[in-house]
Amino acid sequence: MKKFLLFFCVCGMFFFSYAQIDTCIYVSNNGTGDGSSAATPTTLVAAINSILNTSVSQETNFKVLLAAGSYGKDTLSIIQQENKNIIIKPYNSDVCTLKVLIRIDGNSRHHDKEYVLVENLTFDCQGAANTDNVIETYQLVENPHNIYTHNIFVKNCKFFGTTQTTATGYCVKLGSGSNNVRIINCKADYMGALLDFKGRNVLIDSCTLTNCQRGVNLAPIENAVIKNSTFTNIPKYAIRLGENAGVNVNSDTTIIDNCLISGARTDVDEAPIVLRANAPKVLKISNS
Repeated sequence: MKKFLLFFCVCGMFFFSYAQIDTCIYVSNNGTGDGSSAATPTTLVAAINSILNTSVSQETNFKVLLAAGSYGKDTLSIIQQENKNIIIKPYNSDVCTLKVLIRIDGNSRHHDKEYVLVENLTFDCQGAANTDNVIETYQLVENPHNIYTHNIFVKNCKFFGTTQTTATGYCVKLGSGSNNVRIINCKADYMGALLDFKGRNVLIDSCTLTNCQRGVNLAPIENAVIKNSTFTNIPKYAIRLGENAGVNVNSDTTIIDNCLISGARTDVDEAPIVLRANAPKVLKISNS
């Protein structure tokens, strides 16, 4: 009996120490409430700020739920913090179109498990300047540190600009030391590019790019998989690996089951796949 009670207590401690909490914050494009219910929505910026200012002692999924509508130009400043997963998505199946810029500071937490998930949203980048990215690394903590943006997941999102000649920046741009980005089932039209990434662990799966200036730039990169994706009418490279200088990175990149159609190939940067000085040592290409 004592052994049974001991086993039960130990298992109970294990369960409760790893249990996650879901906290919903409701948002609308004209919210004035506290976000505690769909009837009292707050603003998108206020929702993110409330998450950053909330203390938690165990892993918490903060679900920022957007009501249907168009959201104007705002900047969401996210500092990744221990035990705080941030999920930004529509409420139910609502259609949401955003002009927001999402800036993320990894807070020097390179290998930690908290994540940011953006899903089922449409980003309107028409008229944006060439340097405007949608989701990007940005230093938000005042003291000098390594940013190390990590665990950034973008799923089922659409990005659209105006024309190729006035294309905006990248859908996602994450700087040096970033770790673990997944872009899944996203569509981009008339954007500067889908991804610019410097770090390790990338998955691009089932994405479609049309009329974008570039495709994907991974420089430098450790461990990348690009699969089941279609890049068409891309004047520059579809996929570019490495930088202008350096030695080959000791890692793998896998490119499988893709359709890659880039420019007229009048210079080195207009091939479907461009390899530069410190591209990965192992490149696996299949059915692309």
